[in-house]
Amino acid sequence: MRRLAAALSLATLPLQGCCTVARAWCGPDATPWVSVEFRSPELATRTLLEALRRDDPQVVYDALADELREQLGLDGLSVELAWPKIRARYPYLHVAGFAEVPAATVGEDGASAQVVVAVEGQRLRIDLVRQTYWELRYRRPGRELSPEQREARVGRRLERADGAVAIELDVDADSDRSRVALLPQLVAHFGVDEIPVENVESVAFFHAWKVRRLTLLAD
Repeated sequence: MRRLAAALSLATLPLQGCCTVARAWCGPDATPWVSVEFRSPELATRTLLEALRRDDPQVVYDALADELREQLGLDGLSVELAWPKIRARYPYLHVAGFAEVPAATVGEDGASAQVVVAVEGQRLRIDLVRQTYWELRYRRPGRELSPEQREARVGRRLERADGAVAIELDVDADSDRSRVALLPQLVAHFGVDEIPVENVESVAFFHAWKVRRLTLLAD
């Protein structure tokens, strides 16, 4: 009797996209993947909206451009504490998390974009900027470290792309090709004397789209 009562109580739960009692009967989940991704204005916007929907302040912080972070008085350490204030300043944000993302309007310079989403009958304009970054990921040497302590990530935003990478046309080649090289960068590694090359996971120069302004448009 108790098992029957438990099954009935589960059956009364609201169904969200698939049956709750026996998900295996529903087949694979066909809902779209949502990843933390900033390679385009649309992906950056989807990342921000998903973070808002999930109430994830760290991903929201990662989605913001330096300009907006400064306006909000945020840094990576204070975002958790400041999150309630941000929600109070932008009370419509959690609703925006469910908005559809249309194609972005990219500026002539290719470094700015706008996305306008519909939020409960109103329009929210999201201004984005294309920023340049350099990053190194490596494993700290030392068997006494936990897996979490071994993972390290250092990097910074760059004002110009030509300070991180050099591309030269190979004029002696029989086919069209270029030589691409990452330029030297100073890296501060805390807690270890050196970074063995075999411990390097990745070295990257990349662009990322970040949110610089949120504006609720008047009808």
